[in-house]
Amino acid sequence: VDGTGIGSSGGEMLGGATRRVGTSIRVRKAELTPAAALTTRGATTVRGSAEVDGIDAIPPGWNSVCPADPPSNKPGILIDDAGQVGTSGGGTIAGVPAVAEDPSINDSTFTTFGEMAWQDLVDLADIRLGGGTINNTAPDSTVSGICLTSTTTNWGNPNGTGACSDYFPIIHSTGSSLRIQSGGVGQGILLVDGDLDLRGGFVFHGIIIVQGSFETQ
Repeated sequence: VDGTGIGSSGGEMLGGATRRVGTSIRVRKAELTPAAALTTRGATTVRGSAEVDGIDAIPPGWNSVCPADPPSNKPGILIDDAGQVGTSGGGTIAGVPAVAEDPSINDSTFTTFGEMAWQDLVDLADIRLGGGTINNTAPDSTVSGICLTSTTTNWGNPNGTGACSDYFPIIHSTGSSLRIQSGGVGQGILLVDGDLDLRGGFVFHGIIIVQGSFETQ
C-alpha cells in the first residue's frame, strides 16, 4: 500500500510539500473446509432420534445460490479412533463412509486453520457472548429491509430469504458452557470456548467449533 499526501491551501500548492508513506500487507486466509459432518475425538455416541449425515445436500431455499456441481459427499464422523463411535436407540450415522478414522487428529486440528489460529478467528467475531443459555435466535430487520446486525440474537437467516440472508456472523462464546435452546436459527461460524449443548429445534447453517464437549438433545 503506497500513499502520497500533497500539502495545499485553498487549492494552491504550499511549496510542493509532499509526504509518502508505504507499507507491505499480506492477506491471511482461514482454511475451513470440514472433512466430515462431525470431526471429533474421544467417546462419541449418537442416541435417540439424532442423525449425523455427511451426504451433500442443498439447504431449502438455497437452490439459486448453490452451484450445480457434482455432490461432494463426506464421512458422517471423522475421529481419531473409530472404535469409540457408537449408536443407541434410533441414532443413525450416514456418509461416505459413515465413520472414517484419522489417528492424526489432535489439539491443533481444532485450533489451527491454515494461516489462521483459534485466537485469530476469535478476534474477528461479530457477536460476543459470555456463555449461559441463549433462546430464540432469529433474523432481525427494519420494515425497510435493513438487517440489524447489532442485535446479538440475530445470527442471520439460513432460509435464504429476507434482509439477513447474506449475514453470516462469526459468533464467539466464552465461559465454561453455552446452551442454545428453543426453535432458533442462525448461520455463519460459531466458536465455543467451553462446552456446547443444543436443544429443541435449533437450526444452524455453517461451521461450529467447540473446544469442550458437544451434546445435542
